[in-house]
Amino acid sequence: MDVVAAIDGFTSIYSSLNSEQSLEFLNWVKENINDLIDKQIKSKGHDSDVVLESIREDVRSLLPLNGVTETEKICIPSVGPNADCDNLTTEHIDAFCFNDDDIDDLCDEGQMSRNYCTDCGSRNVRPLTFITHSASVKEIKYIFQHLLGDLRGKSVVDVGSRTGAILYGAYLMSEASCIVGVEIDPTFCQVQNQIVTKYNLQDRVQVYQKDIQHCGQLIQQADVIILNNVFEFFMPLDTQKSDFIMPEIKLRADNKDDDTHLRVVDIDGYYIPTFPIEDHEKHFRSMPGWKARNDDVIISAYPKAGTHWVWEVVSMLVRRKAERIPEIKEMAMMEGITEQIFESLPSPRIMNTHVYFQYLPNDFFDKKCKIVYIIRNPKDIAVSFYNHHKKLLEYEFDGPWDNYLQRFIQGKMDYGSWFDYTLEMERFMESHPDYPIHVIYYEDMKEDSNTEIAKLARFLGTEVSDELIRNIDSLCQFDAMKKEKNVTEDVTEWRDNNPGMYRKGQVGDWKNWFTVAQSDMFDSIYQQKMAKSKTKIRFCI
Repeated sequence: MDVVAAIDGFTSIYSSLNSEQSLEFLNWVKENINDLIDKQIKSKGHDSDVVLESIREDVRSLLPLNGVTETEKICIPSVGPNADCDNLTTEHIDAFCFNDDDIDDLCDEGQMSRNYCTDCGSRNVRPLTFITHSASVKEIKYIFQHLLGDLRGKSVVDVGSRTGAILYGAYLMSEASCIVGVEIDPTFCQVQNQIVTKYNLQDRVQVYQKDIQHCGQLIQQADVIILNNVFEFFMPLDTQKSDFIMPEIKLRADNKDDDTHLRVVDIDGYYIPTFPIEDHEKHFRSMPGWKARNDDVIISAYPKAGTHWVWEVVSMLVRRKAERIPEIKEMAMMEGITEQIFESLPSPRIMNTHVYFQYLPNDFFDKKCKIVYIIRNPKDIAVSFYNHHKKLLEYEFDGPWDNYLQRFIQGKMDYGSWFDYTLEMERFMESHPDYPIHVIYYEDMKEDSNTEIAKLARFLGTEVSDELIRNIDSLCQFDAMKKEKNVTEDVTEWRDNNPGMYRKGQVGDWKNWFTVAQSDMFDSIYQQKMAKSKTKIRFCI
């Protein structure tokens, strides 16, 4: 019998009863339907979507609307991308329990709002920031149906298992033999255990009410460790800096680092790319002695922060012409040229570099040559640098993204760590408050390039019209740059003869690469390393 025949049979039975019997029959259905559904979905072979939806509804009934328990202590981050969250402007919502449609329904019913009033009683409202501490159903499906592959015989540990969403997904969508949730909050542990018992998941799921810092052996033995925003909102920054978190991450990164190497030049432990220059190391070491000119300008940035873009803009500004620069920026890249080439460049020289200032000509700083410093969020940089390393043949690199991210965090690549570079630049500016240095954020350029170009012009002391700024801006838009500058690249240097210096030029593309766990891990590391930094990074616009 199919579903249609079953419905017809039910209707036929109901229709054959008199009014008193039909009411008694319907009351029986009402009283027993939930038990029948629960018995059916407990069967091992049942559709995972149906079971997960039922679990979702049960968890919702066991928790407050915002998914935060009375026994839970929320710590608002003091640094990092979520430092702007506060009780007034932030709404906690559990993504496992409530998807976007559910939130819309709650807003329509008046149980929740998407906005807050900036001055009570007015129409001056702004969107609330929604923060979730659980993976959504969509994210759970991606993790277990696409990302992790075959988990037969493997162990999965969810750090900060909260509602148990990851545990249920692992049970229903994988064949992992051991699924463990570690949760410090007693209320959430009670919720998880109720669900595990009700749906007969005990054969593979265990829930431990423990502090993860006391579970070193469990972490060491796990095949898969999942973290979803487990530290940022639940541990003070000092606790996050404890000896447990970072050494564990470093240890696993060292053990898991890919076998493929990254070909670079080693200058006393500082790595730079290989450039097609005879006696390259000799020229690099001689750079501090090179002579500067008073009108030299240096574009300084960590790789993949937008150096090509800003170099093109600055070059047009100093020439006061909205005309494509025929050269490529590598022809004026300090660490990639010789002193002879440096001397031959016409003034004003618009130079660019990714190296620390200690390697540059001392004369730059004696003459107080102007510096334009570009900052970009490190998640987008990591993704862009990964594609750069894979596509540019000189690196001989073909490793996977997962392991590359660990390499990036540790700075095991040319130019070292983004964190170290950014903090060093910050120290330089603090110790040289009168030095002519202009800071430009990549995200600000993407958001309002006209305004940022006008600021650059004022810093450079270049008088330009609004029309010229608009024309320069138009010529330097990403699509125009990619179309007209990529053709100047040597295709033989790139994988598949396809130049990739200009890839996407977007803000927030990291969301297409970072898993939830990777993003959570990165945010935790960012908070630790940048705790005293005054640099204001935006990870999206």
